[in-house]
Amino acid sequence: MPPQPWNLNGPGLLGPPLPRGPNPGPAVAVAQGPGAYPYFNNAPEGNLTEPLADEEEMTIMSLQLAEVLKLFPNAQEGFVRNKLKEFKHTNDPVNYACNYLLENPDFPKKSHTKPADKQEEKEVDYLKVWKTRGRIENFHVYSSQGLNLLSNDFTKISKTSLRLVMQSLFNFCYAKTRKALDDAIKADPNAQAMMQDNSRGTFFHVSGENGRKVEVRLLRKPRPHVHFLSTFHPELQKEVDFIKKLMKNEDEKSDYQVALRLNEDQYEKEGQMIECGCCYMEVTFENMVQCLEGHLFCRTCLQSYTKEAVFGQGKATLSCLEDGCDSVFPRSQLEKTLSSEILAKYDERVVEESIQLAEVDNLLRCPNCNYAAVLDADHKIFSCPECHEETCRDCKEPWKDHFGLACDEVKKQSKLRLTYHERMTEAKVRTCYKCGTKFTKDQGCNKMTCRCGAKMCYICRQPIKDYSHFDNTAQQPRPGVKWVPRPGEKCRLWTNAEEDDDRAVHEIEMEMKEEERKLRLTSSTSADAKRATDGEETEGNEAKRARTS
Repeated sequence: MPPQPWNLNGPGLLGPPLPRGPNPGPAVAVAQGPGAYPYFNNAPEGNLTEPLADEEEMTIMSLQLAEVLKLFPNAQEGFVRNKLKEFKHTNDPVNYACNYLLENPDFPKKSHTKPADKQEEKEVDYLKVWKTRGRIENFHVYSSQGLNLLSNDFTKISKTSLRLVMQSLFNFCYAKTRKALDDAIKADPNAQAMMQDNSRGTFFHVSGENGRKVEVRLLRKPRPHVHFLSTFHPELQKEVDFIKKLMKNEDEKSDYQVALRLNEDQYEKEGQMIECGCCYMEVTFENMVQCLEGHLFCRTCLQSYTKEAVFGQGKATLSCLEDGCDSVFPRSQLEKTLSSEILAKYDERVVEESIQLAEVDNLLRCPNCNYAAVLDADHKIFSCPECHEETCRDCKEPWKDHFGLACDEVKKQSKLRLTYHERMTEAKVRTCYKCGTKFTKDQGCNKMTCRCGAKMCYICRQPIKDYSHFDNTAQQPRPGVKWVPRPGEKCRLWTNAEEDDDRAVHEIEMEMKEEERKLRLTSSTSADAKRATDGEETEGNEAKRARTS
């Protein structure tokens, strides 16, 4: 029997087939409610906002591509896209493309080469990276779906206001816009009342991080929900998941604080508050921690004690706060009380002390990140698995500067570089030749007058008497035009201070590179001479052994 086409939209796989053509009827969201995320079922394409024809075609292509890659994640994206274009005029391009991939299992696949310095993927905080993130592929799909999703989240806010907030304040970032609107509504009791009242519509304000405010207009009646196709833009899906998790955590914290207040009121009413053995404040039992001997202290005291012990004194043992008690706090109490950052630092101190007490042979530390590892005695290079830097095990210098040089020569080069770096720093600072006061110039002309009355030129740093030192015919610097002094030319009265400093630093940097080149040349010549001498001695010894035999 010939292979049958794989109906991806058939019953039992992805639900009923997606309707084609005009909008068959009104859209109904599966789940609604304030702050809720509706589940978007496979819905007619006509319910989306109406983009231009080419934008609609690109949107459909992106969604079809996502459907195919969901079932064939190892397929090359470009190859799948070409197949979808090839089957564009069929009744179902997704099914035909999948059928082709099933019949041709040798289709081009993604490369699975592992990068040499692969880092663990960290969770992105979209409330912080929205300013600096790069270009988003299929941005029109991302922005259109993000706006429609916001219109479902805030059905009483006009879509024009949502678009204005999203575009002018938060660079079309859905997560940042959603959080800012939530915060603005929570901070304004009138806005909260108007969001719940379907008979009133007015406005409130949303502020951006640059201080700019946008007026948000409220509708009298909530608008109907907008339906989506089955797949969100990948970047938008990440932001939706991020916001869901963030709001869930905030709700849990809020509920926890309410429960603590109620619990504290109940304890205080019944007279069952417990006194802390350190600060003598009365707290609830749930807010207490105890050492292995049962001495009770409040969480605040243990947190303050741990910060001082770990960060201030570098301790690895947290002893009981009770005088005369040598007990410690169990791990469960520390995990209940300390933040993840403080607990991680404490664990690091414990590991450090354990390593020192073990006195492990051939234990080396990375000079960049202090990562410790055991390196065989015959290995010269320490390759850090943490920061991926390579250093010499003996002199701790970077191996890229060490190759072909002995440790002493590398240290000379390092000292030379340090000296020149200090000179580069000093190059941006002027020193009065009379009283030694150090200063820099932010703006103004190059005739510098010290508080002691001494006058000097900012460019050449020489003592001067008046403006005759300068070329007064020169105009002020124009943007993008750099002035470079020529031999015998007078200093200009007006120049860009930043360009003057950069020019001085560049001259010192060129001197440093020339000195490094000479040092390497000298080291290479010495090494060649040593190898030639060793070779002559080896040949002489072999000839002597031959005569003896």
